[in-house]
Amino acid sequence: MKKERKRIKAFGGKILANRVDGELALTRTFGDFIYKEHGVSCHPDVKRIKVTKDLAYVIIASDGIWDSLSN
Repeated sequence: MKKERKRIKAFGGKILANRVDGELALTRTFGDFIYKEHGVSCHPDVKRIKVTKDLAYVIIASDGIWDSLSN
């Protein structure tokens, strides 16, 4: 996401091979404290949606899934 790339770059971090500093796949994560100075945040990216009767599924997944699928 452009917003995440911009935030990481603002902290002096780099995105190499779609990873923070070429190593960490996530820009928001618990732990990985050494990357905090590079813009990695422990605050989750939250998207609110209205639950209706037409909503069939809600998917909560980590980077292992999102590496293969798009949002």
